[in-house]
Amino acid sequence: MGPAVRAAAIGLVGTAMVLVLRRNTAELALLLVMAVCVVIIWQVSDALLTIIDYVSVLSSLSSLSEDVLMPVFRSVGIGLTARIAGDVCRDAGESGVASFIDFAGCVCCLYVTLPLVKKTVDMVQELI
Repeated sequence: MGPAVRAAAIGLVGTAMVLVLRRNTAELALLLVMAVCVVIIWQVSDALLTIIDYVSVLSSLSSLSEDVLMPVFRSVGIGLTARIAGDVCRDAGESGVASFIDFAGCVCCLYVTLPLVKKTVDMVQELI
């Protein structure tokens, strides 16, 4: 079974268990949601590492340096982390906290990409 199928199966079984648990103990259901998320991430971690290795190979073969590629991938990681954390908070009924997690994720993405923006502006100034 591929990682996507295993992740989907874990998600479906976990969701069924959460629906049963939520009737009696909402706190345990939330903990189970977080545990299912961790297990799903663990299931696809090998694929993630392969992608990271491949990007390193591509950056060494191309003229793009890691200074250009890493902010993009860091932003993707921050965005996914903020999205998952926000969804867990929304699932727990804390939409206000989820909104601030989303905001913090956006701010962090902008912060991480500032070196890339600076490099781009410097390149444009050299052309002018």
